[in-house]
Amino acid sequence: DRVRIYSWVGGDVPGEIADAAAEQVASGQPGLKMNACGQLSPIPTPAEIDDIVNRVAAARAVLGDERDIALDFHGRAGLAAVRRILPELAPLRPFFVEEPLLPDQAHHLRDVVISSPVPVATGERLYSRSEFLAPLQAGVSVVQPDLSHAGGISEVRRIAALAETYGAKLAPHCPLGPIALAACLQV
Repeated sequence: DRVRIYSWVGGDVPGEIADAAAEQVASGQPGLKMNACGQLSPIPTPAEIDDIVNRVAAARAVLGDERDIALDFHGRAGLAAVRRILPELAPLRPFFVEEPLLPDQAHHLRDVVISSPVPVATGERLYSRSEFLAPLQAGVSVVQPDLSHAGGISEVRRIAALAETYGAKLAPHCPLGPIALAACLQV
């Protein structure tokens, strides 16, 4: 009868992240998800890393320790970037980092998971349980199938069962509206 949720705030404009987080707190949201970064150098500069950390720190300052922050990389970072960024983010205790690598770089996912002090999530671009097997074997903490793209309720239930065998959690990807949200809640 309960589902842990978060809402989206964007987070592209550093000066607006604290206000967006405050709006979420005022509306009673238990957490938020935000962009981890915009365009990023293949091996990020200290300034790029500081920008990411400072935006997350601004959100954490408003949210406190009672609320979650999830960060979406949208596949914009490569292995070298993620290895530099995630340890810097760890003290801010993100709930998870989403899609640190694109699916075509899945062969590096285990390296990210092993080197990351932050839980790793992925799956919005994966469409069947067979595509989730490699990320689960790599050790991801959270799988995020999108019910609208990954075969609906039945296939996502199968993906969830597979994830359970690997100790991973399910957080359905759901940006498509109230019907998709209702389906996610059923799962």
